[in-house]
Amino acid sequence: TCTVTLSSLTSAESTAIAIFATVVKPAITASNDVTSYEIGGDSVTLTCSSTSDTSHIGVYSWKRDGQMLNGTSSSTFTISTNDDRGTGSYTCTVTLSSLTSAESTSFAISATVVRPVITASNDVTSYEIGGDSVTLTCSSTSDTSHIGVYSWKRDGQMLHGTSSSKFTISTTDDSGTGNYTCTVTVSSITSAESTALAISATVPANNSCYELQQSGITVSPAGVIRNGEKVTISCTGNKVSKTGEIVYTCTNGVYA
Repeated sequence: TCTVTLSSLTSAESTAIAIFATVVKPAITASNDVTSYEIGGDSVTLTCSSTSDTSHIGVYSWKRDGQMLNGTSSSTFTISTNDDRGTGSYTCTVTLSSLTSAESTSFAISATVVRPVITASNDVTSYEIGGDSVTLTCSSTSDTSHIGVYSWKRDGQMLHGTSSSKFTISTTDDSGTGNYTCTVTVSSITSAESTALAISATVPANNSCYELQQSGITVSPAGVIRNGEKVTISCTGNKVSKTGEIVYTCTNGVYA
């Protein structure tokens, strides 16, 4: 209210005018302007800022998905990227001189799993039939705790029965050849599919008898036949001169 005095006469008091103070509604920003983080990657820091808090003395409150985040009154909040628990919609308020702002507009944070990479034991891209097995490893920097669930495909077809980061290719024959890809699921989030790794097979020079095996004749034992080994061939008249089972010895690639 106010009065005015003129020539020793003072007016009646004015009608009261009420003045209220408010705290400017804050806004949330994220470090590097991200809206998503990679699991296992760098942490993300959110900042709640209001032009009312020019002296940086405000007391801040944070919520994620409507639930209060206890233990912090700072204008910044750091999200751990160890898993997907940091995802959600964040809001904040600031209190100055017992006045609390309206809640900020929500700021959504999501998470992704780093795309994995496939490597092969000894960095091979081809195996020798009958030789040592080849182990493929699917790795992602998001799976630092090695708790991920892995899926494998060969030539686009799912390889069932394995959820491990490793897949061993049998070298008994050429059925292990093809283009391999993998994905990893961490905290219910599945990565993009890895770049394909092509695996081929070769027949050892001392196993040219293997080619006859591939022609449709049944050979026992199955698999690669090495020089000097005795084999039993189940055949028909149009394959060899006699129907039945005949024991041969593979010598320098020739059955005799």
